Amino acid sequence: IRQKFEKQRPNAELPMPEIQAWILEQLARYFIIIVSSFLLFIALNGQVVGYKIIYMLFFLFSGVIFQLSWNMWHRVLRVFWLLLVVYSILVVVLIYTFQLNGFQDYWKNITTLTTSDLEDIGLKYYKDSSGLMMSIFLPTAFLVCCMLQLHYYHERFIVLTDEHTDDRLQNGPLLSRTRYSRRRSDSFLTKNTKWRQLYTKLSVFAEIFKRIMWKLLEIHRWKICAMVVILSALSQPSACYLFPALLWILGLPFRNLDLFVYILTLVWASLMLLFNMIYQLEFVHVKLNQTLLESTNCHDENLSGDLMKWIGFEKVEDKNSFCEFVRGWLSIIIVLLAERVIFRRSRFLENHYPETKVAPGAVFPEIIRENADRSVKECCKFFANYFFHKFGVEICFISSVITIWTRKDFFGTIYAIWLLFLLVLSSNSRRTLAKVWK
Repeated sequence: IRQKFEKQRPNAELPMPEIQAWILEQLARYFIIIVSSFLLFIALNGQVVGYKIIYMLFFLFSGVIFQLSWNMWHRVLRVFWLLLVVYSILVVVLIYTFQLNGFQDYWKNITTLTTSDLEDIGLKYYKDSSGLMMSIFLPTAFLVCCMLQLHYYHERFIVLTDEHTDDRLQNGPLLSRTRYSRRRSDSFLTKNTKWRQLYTKLSVFAEIFKRIMWKLLEIHRWKICAMVVILSALSQPSACYLFPALLWILGLPFRNLDLFVYILTLVWASLMLLFNMIYQLEFVHVKLNQTLLESTNCHDENLSGDLMKWIGFEKVEDKNSFCEFVRGWLSIIIVLLAERVIFRRSRFLENHYPETKVAPGAVFPEIIRENADRSVKECCKFFANYFFHKFGVEICFISSVITIWTRKDFFGTIYAIWLLFLLVLSSNSRRTLAKVWK
């Protein structure tokens, strides 16, 4: 449509105002996040049924591919949206046709399933129209969002995140409209000096703040992921959380294995989330408990429930929220996907702007030791870069003292002995301490 409009008016000025160009550009960049969040919401909203498990499978499949390979994720993205559109149409049609007279008995005859089993799948007969409307509204709204993403924003998103974006953007119609909008904005600001000064200050502040926040996330993404995994394991202790907790504790000293740890953790969390959703289905829950009772020769149903709870699976009652129960696995998955977004953004900037590779672990790469003596502002920037580098050992010693004072047990004694040993080494030579520390 845009190309046809430009052919009809080849010599006319581009009519799109700057706010429309900006909104279109932002939608091309971030509408995929809105659709992905909607996909996660529709999979976790309300009672767990079969078709919602398939929605969650779509989300987790996309997340794992995104973690494994950026190029592969780009290639399968169009097919992914097409499959989601087809599946959403199928869900809406099945839910609606199931309300017609005689279709309940028809489904029971061809599938040999009971009414309870069909409700577990998601085929439920609603006596009132309000319940039917709510069950159809979410899949329909998600279908519309998928079609918008596929037809209006997918191609532009691929262009913006492609490795050769610069060459393809120079002649793009959207960029030409953005340039036109910037010219209009500059002409307006030139005539209004006060607005121009305010606009310049706000733009500079926003750009600096955004750059600092992204840099902090890029530097500390590994630590944030480790903290989320450990806190999730501590908030809901179970056997399933033991594997990711041990994996991250043992993998912390080996930063060259971070991608391996990311992938294993994401796959494990995805499987646990899917298994928890499948366990909520009534026929799975009942048959699994019967199998456990028969295998253990026990007639106490509470015993099988306690065993599954010890492993990490529990049947959530209707009054409770399933999303609240699996908050640990959800937090791990979301944080790992966010980490990959931060990593891809940093690599994208390094490919197109090589100067960003200077001092990768510093928030302010242009600040060095000589700048710290010039002013208080540059001194604060220097410590923002190298505070832990300068005082990391002392901070670790203080943390050990706090741990010893808090625990006051056998493990606290071990911490105290180890702290005394390190203090003796640090009093002799920092080089000796560095060797032992490594």
